[in-house]
Amino acid sequence: MKPQRMLSARGRAALRAAGVAALAAVFALLVFAPLGSAAAGDAQPQVTLSPGALTFPDRPVGTRSEAQAVTLTNTGDAPLTISTFRLNGPDAGDFGLGAICPVNPDQLQPGASCTIYVSFTPDSPGAKSATLAIGDDAPSSPQTVELSGFGNAASGGTPAATVSPGTMGFGDEIVDVRSNAQAVTVTNSGTAPLTISTFRLTGPDAVDFAQGADCPVSPDALPAGSSCTIYVSFDPDSGGLKSANLVIGDDAPGGAQTVALNGRGSLGAAEANVSPGALAFSDRMVGTTSEAQAVTLRNTGAEPLAIFTFRLNGADAADFAQGADCPVSPDALPAGASCTIYVSFTPHSGGLKSASLVIGDSAPSSPQSVLLSGRGLSAPVVSLAPGALTFRSQTVGTASPTQSISLSNTGGGPLVVDSFQIGGPGAADFTQTNNCPASLNAGASCSVAVTFTPGAEGPRNATLTLNDNADDSPQAVSLFGAGVASGTYFAEDFESGSLAQWNLLSSADSTITLDSTVAHSGAASVRVTNGSGDQASRLYADLAGGGHSQTYTHFCFNISTGHTEGIEIANGRAITDEYPLGIRRWVITYNPVTKGLEGYFFNEALDRLDLYAASGQVTTGEWHCAELYLDEQVAGRAELWLDGVSVGSVTGDLGTPSPYDRVYLWNQPAAGSVWFDDVKVASTPTGS
Repeated sequence: MKPQRMLSARGRAALRAAGVAALAAVFALLVFAPLGSAAAGDAQPQVTLSPGALTFPDRPVGTRSEAQAVTLTNTGDAPLTISTFRLNGPDAGDFGLGAICPVNPDQLQPGASCTIYVSFTPDSPGAKSATLAIGDDAPSSPQTVELSGFGNAASGGTPAATVSPGTMGFGDEIVDVRSNAQAVTVTNSGTAPLTISTFRLTGPDAVDFAQGADCPVSPDALPAGSSCTIYVSFDPDSGGLKSANLVIGDDAPGGAQTVALNGRGSLGAAEANVSPGALAFSDRMVGTTSEAQAVTLRNTGAEPLAIFTFRLNGADAADFAQGADCPVSPDALPAGASCTIYVSFTPHSGGLKSASLVIGDSAPSSPQSVLLSGRGLSAPVVSLAPGALTFRSQTVGTASPTQSISLSNTGGGPLVVDSFQIGGPGAADFTQTNNCPASLNAGASCSVAVTFTPGAEGPRNATLTLNDNADDSPQAVSLFGAGVASGTYFAEDFESGSLAQWNLLSSADSTITLDSTVAHSGAASVRVTNGSGDQASRLYADLAGGGHSQTYTHFCFNISTGHTEGIEIANGRAITDEYPLGIRRWVITYNPVTKGLEGYFFNEALDRLDLYAASGQVTTGEWHCAELYLDEQVAGRAELWLDGVSVGSVTGDLGTPSPYDRVYLWNQPAAGSVWFDDVKVASTPTGS
C-alpha cells in the first residue's frame, strides 16, 4: 500500500510541523487516496447482476441452447465504464456470450440497466462450468456470474426436418404484381445436424412463385434443435387459380419436405356500388308495413363480385326487413352486372327509427352500407309542467308577471292541439298566450304563458284546459292567485278551505293543516304542529309588488299550553340573487320565561336591533294578535303592538336596498302547536 506509506511519512512530517496536524491529515487523505477509491461523500458507480448464476438444461453435444439473459444495473450515483466481458474457466469454450451494454468510452448512467446474453453449446459429454466476468470501474470489479450445464453424448443421433406451415395460401393477387413474402420455418427436431441440399419450386404454376432462404446449405448443416427460414412470394403472370410446391431436399429420414402453395391471379378487384346510399320511409302507424323500396347493387370492377351477407344493423334494425334477388357466394355477380335488394319498414313503436343495411362482399370497400330511417306513429302523449300555477298576491286590477307552462308531446305521433280554455270561478282573472302549433310533432315542445289580473279581492281559482287528440284529453292545469286591495300586499283569513297561497315546508315529525275547530275569527285557522322536539314547520307567501320599505305586518297566533322552550313564530325575508332562499329582515319569537315577545331586526350589513316586549302579556292557549311596523331605512324604526297596544319600539340603521318581500309563519323547534289566523301585510295598520 504505497500511498499509505506516503501518507504516514507526510503525517509524521506534519506532526513535526507546529500546530497543523489536523489540516495535514485531511490534505493527505484527499491527495494520496488510492486510485479507484473515493473520499466519503464522493459519487461512484455500483454494479448489481441478476441473476448471479445461470444453469442450462442438458444439451446434446454440438447443439446450441436458447440464450439466457443477465441484467447489469448501475445502482450507484456515478456513470459506470465497462471495459471487458470474458468467459473464464475450464469449459469456457462451451459457452458463448453477447451484450447490448455500452463499452468504454461509452458509459452506463446511474439507475440504467443493460443485458448480457449467454448460450451453451457443449462440444463433449459431461458437466460443464465457466464464469462470466465483467470488468468495469466499480469498486467491486470484476463482477462474476457462474455458468453450468451438461453435454449429452450424440450416440449416433438422427436429424429430423419439420416445416411450418405445410400449406401456404396467397389469396388474390393482381397479375404481374408481386405479393409480400410469406415465411416457411424449417426446424431440425432430431438429435443430429440436418444437411439441406436443395430448395425447388415444382408443379404446373411454379413460375408464378419465387423463393429465397437463410438456411445453411450443404456442406453446412442445421444443428439439432435449430431453425431457419425460407421466404416465398407470389407473382401471377395470368389470371386464374395457381398452385405449386416448395420442395426441400435434405438428409432427414423420409425424403424431401413439401409445402403446398396456392393463389389466384386477378385481372383487377371487384368494385361494389350501391344506389341510393340512404332510404327514408314515410311516417307509418305502428304495426303497419310500408311498400318496399329498392337498393341497386352494381359490380363496377373487373372481377366477379362475391356477395356473402345481407344484414340489418342498428338500434332499430327490427323495424326494417330486407330481401334480395342477388347471387350469394359461391355464386358471384359478374363484372358490369347489377342486382336488387328490397327494404320495407314496419315500426313496432312510436318515434324516429334508424338502422343500416350492410352488404358483405369481396370488394376492397366491403362492407357497403345504406342508411335507413323512418318514423313510427303512435298515440301522442301530453306532458304539462308544472301541473299547477300559483301567483303571489296581486293588487286588484293590475297584471302579474307571466308564468309559463311547458307542453311536451312525449308520445309517438303528432299531437293535434284543438284549443286552450280557461274555466272556473276565477276564469276572468287569468289570460293565456301560447306558441303551440296546430300539430305538435312527437318529441317536440311548446309553451303557454299565463297572466293573473285579479278583478276582486280574495282567492281566485281557475283551470287551464287543453283539448287535443291524446287519449287522456282534455288535460288541465290548476291556476290560483289572490287579489288584494291597493295598499295591501298580502291577506289570508284561512276561510277559503285551501292553503294555495302558501308554500309549505315541514320536517319529518311536523304537520301543517287547516283547523276548522279553532279560529280567531271566522271558522278556520292554520295549525302548525311539531310532534317532538328539534322539529320545524313553516309556511311562506310572497308579497304583492315585491319588497316594500315601509310595512305593517299583522298576524294572530295561539300557542298551545305546555311550551317550556322559546319558539320562533314569524319572520320576514328578502329574496335576492345572492340569497335565493331569503335573508332575514325581521324575526318574532316567543319567550316562555318572560311570557313575552322578542323582536330582532337586520339591515343590509346584518347589523341587528333587538326588541324585548310584552313581558307577561302572552298567555298560552289563548289568541293574541301582533302587528309589526317596519321602516327599512338608514334612520329606520320598528314598533310592535300586541292586542292593539304598543309594547315597544327600536330605532336605528335598518337600511337595505332589498326590503322584505316574503312573510313566514313558523313553529320551531319545540314540540307543540301554534295556530295562526288573520294574516295581513299592508301599507297601513290593521289594528287589533
